[in-house]
Amino acid sequence: MARQPVGKPPPSYTPNLRTAPLVDRRGALHMEVRDPGPGPSPGARRGMGWRILERMADRWGTDRSDGLARVWFELDAGEGGR
Repeated sequence: MARQPVGKPPPSYTPNLRTAPLVDRRGALHMEVRDPGPGPSPGARRGMGWRILERMADRWGTDRSDGLARVWFELDAGEGGR
């Protein structure tokens, strides 16, 4: 998901992705991918990247702030995952 922009970018589009991994005190991994592009549309929940998030992440979401689109997910620490 982090390599493919949502929608069809203009020919001059250059990806400017920022990632922000963090392990919290519970041991859960929190990962964010930020992009100055428009981000996913409110109803965009199809495609392989979304299906992977739905199946593997314990929590995930999208938002937009500070001029950046953000997709984030969390994976809890534990035996065997989901």
